[in-house]
Amino acid sequence: MSAYSDDDEVEPAPGVGEVLLEAVRRLFDHHLDEERYRERAIDLFQRRLQRLSLLQILVLDRLSTTTQSKIADFAPARPI
Repeated sequence: MSAYSDDDEVEPAPGVGEVLLEAVRRLFDHHLDEERYRERAIDLFQRRLQRLSLLQILVLDRLSTTTQSKIADFAPARPI
């Protein structure tokens, strides 16, 4: 005896519109995932640039302060 019988319930096949929409949706989802990945990469890059800019400002400020104090140490005193 065969495992298949005529009494088994058959699932209806999805319509062409459903299959086509699913395929288009998958392509669109894939495109959005790639776009989100690129946006995350750009956001991370921008954050690093901001940190680097802040670091440069802090270093330059420190150098400026140090340089000014060294100049004051070696500058001749003004006569009163």
